[in-house]
Amino acid sequence: PYISLSRPFRSGAAIEDLINQGLFHPHMRQRIPAEIAHVYGHQDDAIRAIRAGRTTLISTGTGSGKTECFLYPIVSKCLELRDEGEPAGISAVIVYPMNALAEDQLGRLRGLLAGTGISFGMYVGKTPDRESEVAGIRLPAGASKADYEAKLAEVRREKRSETIYPPEEVCSREKMRTPGCQPRILLTNVK
Repeated sequence: PYISLSRPFRSGAAIEDLINQGLFHPHMRQRIPAEIAHVYGHQDDAIRAIRAGRTTLISTGTGSGKTECFLYPIVSKCLELRDEGEPAGISAVIVYPMNALAEDQLGRLRGLLAGTGISFGMYVGKTPDRESEVAGIRLPAGASKADYEAKLAEVRREKRSETIYPPEEVCSREKMRTPGCQPRILLTNVK
C-alpha cells in the first residue's frame, strides 16, 4: 500500500505567462530548467508581491522552492538591468546564516547565471583577498552556459576537484572592491 500524508503544492502560473505578463524577463525561460513549466502557487504569490515591491515572507515546507521565490525575481531584474546597460554595482545581497548554505547557493548561481553577463560573487571569510589566490578553472569572457556545463562534466568525469568559474563570477575581494567590477548579486553570511 502507498500512503501519502501531504498533498502536492498548489500549482501557479506557467513560466510563459509570467514572461508574457512582464513579471519575468524573456530570457528566464532559458534559465529555468525546461522541466519546470509552472511555478507553485506560493511561488507565484511571492513573485508577484516581490515584483510589486511589497515586503514578502515565505514560509513553506522543505523542498517547496522557497529560494526560487526570491531568486527568480532577482535574476529577472538583473537581466533587465543588463539590457538597460546599467553600470556595475550590487543590486541584491543574499544573506545566509551559515557558509555552507551560501556555498551551496553559489554552485546554484554558477549554473543559473553562466553565460548571462550578470556578475555574482560570494563574500565570506574564506573569499580570497587577491585575484591571484583564486584556485580553479576560470572560463574566458563570453563563455556560455553550455561551455560551463561541458567543463564541469569534464572535471567530474575525470574525478578532479577543481572549481569551474564562469566569467560572470567575481571571485576575490580585490576584484569586488574594484570600481566597475562589483558583482550584481552578492552572497554572504550574517558576519
